Amino acid sequence: MTENSWVNPYHERTGMGRLPYDYILVDLGHAPTFRWNKSPEGFTSSTPWRYLPHRPPSFWDTLARRGYNLLTWSQREQYGPVSSGVEQLQQVWEEGRKMFGNKRVMLIGHSQGGLIIRECLRRDERIRRAVHGAIFLATPHHGSRLADVAEALGKLFISLEKFLPAGALDGPRRSYSQWTTSLRTRAVEDLKPQSSLVRTLQHWEDHERKSGIRYVNLLGVSTCFNKIYRIVKTDPFEAREIFSLLDSLPSLILSHVLPDEWINGRGDGLVAEDRGRLAWIPPHDQRAFPVNHASLLIDRRVRAMVLQRLEELSA
Repeated sequence: MTENSWVNPYHERTGMGRLPYDYILVDLGHAPTFRWNKSPEGFTSSTPWRYLPHRPPSFWDTLARRGYNLLTWSQREQYGPVSSGVEQLQQVWEEGRKMFGNKRVMLIGHSQGGLIIRECLRRDERIRRAVHGAIFLATPHHGSRLADVAEALGKLFISLEKFLPAGALDGPRRSYSQWTTSLRTRAVEDLKPQSSLVRTLQHWEDHERKSGIRYVNLLGVSTCFNKIYRIVKTDPFEAREIFSLLDSLPSLILSHVLPDEWINGRGDGLVAEDRGRLAWIPPHDQRAFPVNHASLLIDRRVRAMVLQRLEELSA
C-alpha cells in the first residue's frame, strides 16, 4: 500500500494496485446496500466503505484535527526490505526536524511499518533519544507464517512454469511476473518467523523494555475481509450471505493445516495474534480487536485507543 492508507483510505488500492482497499474493510453491522449490476439475480459483496454515510475520517484527518504535526511517506520499493524502510524513515525524520524543530515525537506503524520503526530505533540512537512513544498496528513482531507460504508458492510457480507450453504465459506475462516477484522479495524474507531481522529484534527486546519509550501494540483477530452475498430479490432488496473471504476457509480446509494467521480469533488474515504480541508490554497497552489486518486503520475502537495513548504521551 501507499501513504493513502493513512491519508485517503477510501481511494487506496492494494494487491499491486488492482483491489480497492475499502472493499476488504468489511462493515459487519450492515447488509450490502449496492449491487455489481442491475440484473434481478446474481451476487454482490460487502458494501465498500466509500459508499457508507457513517464512514470515519482518515487517520491523518483525525490526528490533524487534534493539532498534531504529521509526516508520512510511501516506501519507494513496492516490496522493499525493512532496511530500506529504515533509511527512508531516517530521511523523513530529518525533514521533520527541519519543519517542526525539537518537538516530542511519536511514531505509528502499520504492519511492516512497525518493524521499520523498531529496527530504526535499534539502529539510530539520535531518534531513540527523541521518541516518546511508538504505536504498532497489526505488526508481525515475531514474523508471519504467511511469509513461509509465500516463499513456497513462489518456488512452486517457477517450477510449474517449466512444464507449460511455450508461449502459454505471453499474454498474462506481466501480471504473472508481478505475482511471482512479490512472493520472492526481501520483504517476504524479512517477515519469515526465523528471519535474521526477527531474531535481531528478539534479542533487542530487553533494551526496548528499558529504553523509557512507551510502546503500544494493537492487533486484530478477525479473518473476515469481504462477504459474498446471493441476491434473493431486488424490490425490496434482499441478499443472503454465502461466503466470507478467508473466514470461511476452516469450513473448506482442515483447520489444523491452516496457519493461525488465517483462523478467526487467532489472526487478522496476515498476522497471528501470538506472533504479534510482545511479552514485556503491559496488558493495558496491548490489545486485540475483532477486526482484520486492513480494518485496524479504520476501526473506531482502535482509533479511540490510539488517540488516548497519544494524549497521554503528549501530556
